Amino acid sequence: MKKNSIAVGVYLFVLPALFALKTTGTNLLIDTNWQYAVENNSQNIVSFDMKPEKNRFNNISFIQLRNLELLLPHKSGVVWLKSSFYVPDDFSQESLACYLGKISMHDQTWLNGVYLGGWGTFEKNTWSYCNKTREYVIPGFLINTGTENTLYVRIFVNQKGSLQSVPKIGPSQIIHKKATIESFIHASTHMLLAGIFIFISLYNLFLFFYRKKERLHLSYALLTFFSALYTSQLYLHLLPGFQPAHNSYMLYQKITSYFSGFLIVFLACNYLNYFFERNEARIIYILRSILILI
Repeated sequence: MKKNSIAVGVYLFVLPALFALKTTGTNLLIDTNWQYAVENNSQNIVSFDMKPEKNRFNNISFIQLRNLELLLPHKSGVVWLKSSFYVPDDFSQESLACYLGKISMHDQTWLNGVYLGGWGTFEKNTWSYCNKTREYVIPGFLINTGTENTLYVRIFVNQKGSLQSVPKIGPSQIIHKKATIESFIHASTHMLLAGIFIFISLYNLFLFFYRKKERLHLSYALLTFFSALYTSQLYLHLLPGFQPAHNSYMLYQKITSYFSGFLIVFLACNYLNYFFERNEARIIYILRSILILI
């Protein structure tokens, strides 16, 4: 039980400390002058020439960028976002980068007509890198000082779509530091905790094989394993060699988040019954089992 308490302690006290981390430095916030246009024909392209005409763009508030699916009739399709801004002269000689944060579901990004990068494919039933922090290096020749710069972000939406963070342009070292810390908080910590849970799961499974009468160990092994699986969609893109591009993210999310969530509650009840040596009525156990399958 001491090891279990340590795991809970890590979850309760380490994460709040990580969320307190901040970056410092001068960044140019791009939080105004946003416009959007809906693309008629969604294709997996990287051609800037396919962008909608200027007269098709409409103004949109930054708050609305967090619910892009509401802009589409069936909550599915491609939305182009556009923002124009000016860069101070003191940025002109610096190595710059663009920070976009997390984007749902897939993105392609241009600055002044030059492609910066993107994540994911513009197709349904493929993997989403929605927990991947976007940061793109800006070539030195690309930034215009004293004149207008235009950022375009093409986003594939499938039941959900969002630009969650305020985009920023700033010194590449500062942008990279911010993106690294954000990725560590939102992805690496989940992978670290999942590793701890899997280790605890294997340890309790080992104990169960030698003491099969103590079903408490089996119950806790299953509980910690499915707890690790529950958040796996948040860190799978960090695993070396993992190529999920043609796997359905939505299907995987339903399995891990929805089914595993109910299963964790079921296993937690089992664990508490074994821990407190409590005899549960058979009808209650059957009802709990049925609820998982519904």
